[in-house]
Amino acid sequence: MARVSIQKDSFTAGEIKPSLWGREDLAANNYGLMYLENRVPLPEGGVIRRSGTRLVQALVDEGNPGKLIPFKFSRTDARVLILSGGVCKVGYAGGGIVQSGGADYSFAQAARWSPPMYGQIRWIESASVVFVADGLGLPLTINRLSDTNWTIGDYQTVNGPVRTQNLDITKTIVASAASGSVTLTANFAAFQAGHVGSIWRLDEGDLGSIAYWTADENIAVTNSTTTAATYRRNAGAVYAAYTTGGAATLSTGVNAPTQTYGSFQSEPGTVSWLFKYYDYGYVQITAVADAQHATATVLGVGDTPQTVLPDSLTTTPTYRWSEAAWSSVRGFPNLTAFVQQRLGWLVGAQFWLTYSGDDYNFITDNTDSSSISGTLLAIDGSVLQPQWTYSSGWVVVGCADSEPVIRGPNVFDALTQTNVLAVVDKGQGSCWHQPANVDAGVVNIGVNRKRLHFTKINRLFDTIDVTEISVNSNHVMAGLAAGVAYQHDPNRVVWGYSLNGDLWSYTFRPDQQVSAAARHPMSGGFVEDMCSIPTADGANVEIWMIVRRVIAGLTRRFVEVLQPFFTQDALMPDASGAWFVDCALQYSGAPTTTVSGALHLANTSARVFADGAWLGDLPVSPTGTVALPRAASNVLIGLPIKARVRTLALDPTRPGSTTKGDIKQASHAAADFLNAFGGMAYVWALDNEGAWQTPDGGEGLFPAGALTSGEPAPLFTGRKSFPLAAPHGRFVSLELVDDHPYPSTLLSLSPDIEDGEI
Repeated sequence: MARVSIQKDSFTAGEIKPSLWGREDLAANNYGLMYLENRVPLPEGGVIRRSGTRLVQALVDEGNPGKLIPFKFSRTDARVLILSGGVCKVGYAGGGIVQSGGADYSFAQAARWSPPMYGQIRWIESASVVFVADGLGLPLTINRLSDTNWTIGDYQTVNGPVRTQNLDITKTIVASAASGSVTLTANFAAFQAGHVGSIWRLDEGDLGSIAYWTADENIAVTNSTTTAATYRRNAGAVYAAYTTGGAATLSTGVNAPTQTYGSFQSEPGTVSWLFKYYDYGYVQITAVADAQHATATVLGVGDTPQTVLPDSLTTTPTYRWSEAAWSSVRGFPNLTAFVQQRLGWLVGAQFWLTYSGDDYNFITDNTDSSSISGTLLAIDGSVLQPQWTYSSGWVVVGCADSEPVIRGPNVFDALTQTNVLAVVDKGQGSCWHQPANVDAGVVNIGVNRKRLHFTKINRLFDTIDVTEISVNSNHVMAGLAAGVAYQHDPNRVVWGYSLNGDLWSYTFRPDQQVSAAARHPMSGGFVEDMCSIPTADGANVEIWMIVRRVIAGLTRRFVEVLQPFFTQDALMPDASGAWFVDCALQYSGAPTTTVSGALHLANTSARVFADGAWLGDLPVSPTGTVALPRAASNVLIGLPIKARVRTLALDPTRPGSTTKGDIKQASHAAADFLNAFGGMAYVWALDNEGAWQTPDGGEGLFPAGALTSGEPAPLFTGRKSFPLAAPHGRFVSLELVDDHPYPSTLLSLSPDIEDGEI
């Protein structure tokens, strides 16, 4: 038999799906693995252990799922809003909870948010305000006034938004008065109970009731704007003529009034014009008596002092009315986005963008700043079902079967009502979720929840690009992907979880063609929600999760924070500071042999790591106390994490032929490690009947077990060579297992294969 060394210097394809295990022609096969669990591929090629999680606290209502909403005022000022049990707590980077008066600060969440509805919540943030859509009612705003003063309330819109104006001249509405609380009377079935709270627009139906302004017209005026006032109409507004010098006949002047508040005089000796109202107004319905009668409050218009309706709307029924865009009758926004200084909202395939520069105003005028509305249209005429939004000059809308965009004629044009386009660009399709912003694009989940896509605007070709990043590894989403969060720093990892609670990740560097998957099994843990926020110093990003765990037979729910990747810069590094236990609490203080406070792990065996060394898996008392075998000052108590790396088939190359059918044996291996300690190596082999031969005891790579000397475990960086107790087989693979709380980064792996046919 001849010995051949197989060099594995990079694992940047991560774990690949079984259907590709035999595809030696694929690059992914050269850089991929059969199994990669609780390790994260590094963009440089190695695989580092996934750090454990810090327990923040139990949910207020452990019997039901909670919700996490990230809040990022700036790179160094971020929070996590934790919804549970009818209240919202505020978390901050590092795993803390904002305190007030010695207790957790909280504020009441929206009454309509019950746990089954948490999944409907979508949001976008602007400085200290979070705009929230849920499809259950009018949008909401969450405002941070200070860390211990948050408010939640209705999104207070101005001037609508409203639907397209009615064009049926036989359907009219008239108001009982021009201001205050008024009664609206329709000659048709206009109103429903679900219209209460909605905002309608009423335009004058008879524009001929007031003459239009003309230049140099002599008109009679008084010094009053209300008594015997002469009105004129210009540019969609009505103005009252008056003079401060007593009753007279004066010229209208050569310049028309166009102001939207206050007075204007064309030139000395001519009429002064006072703005009265636009030729339309807004009302908010407060009660519905029947289908033809409703009570409403007259609202203001734009930034004007107008809080009245045009006079004619109280005497002449108008057919020029516009129903509220949002109501229980028409639906409420379930998605939101920012684009070009506008805040956008979607109700199904219909969208509304606010007045430019004003997040609350939906006034429509004849300027390029006017609010915008429209409808997303499918190429085949089918009804689109929006699932998420993303904006970067355009609004990309991920729908169930396509990716339409709301855009101008090209990526550089400002959006206006006259040039806005709403057209389908791509046809991949998505499920309902909140995508993750990644490198000027988004990573989003496909419609069948088994694919992950990267969607990005291509400014060079004036289109969007949608590429699948899970093509070699979508098996990690077998539990049906539910959500994603992006950890930009330090290693650019997209973390995700599935409906069944699976945790998985993709190291994603599109600029380097790196898309490497890994699975992260948790001991009795099931992830139900996640988000990301920057760390307090802004240097890195941390992942927050809600994890459902079964502990001592009880189902509990915790907020947990994924801890930073382990790094050691010392010339002689040790395991101090390592965090490779899940759902863990940390004690730091005077040396002690008894640690309390681990009540969440009561009546279980917990993994204990103290002062840089593993003290063993020790019992936790019913009161949450752990007795240590020696005194320690820095103690972690948590749940074990088992990591493993397993190669694909180790088949030496042979010019012009294959070695797949040969009997082989892996007898020896070398590996490059960074900051490593502990671990075992095993060889797996398939016999002639296709059955896996169970590995023997394996080979210990470093000293193993608990250390009781009081010294932190020393870490190894360099090349390790070790023999293997290897069975023979036609399919041979090497597995490294880390079932301990120590660091370990694998940089390369070089097994020696004995092949009798070579």
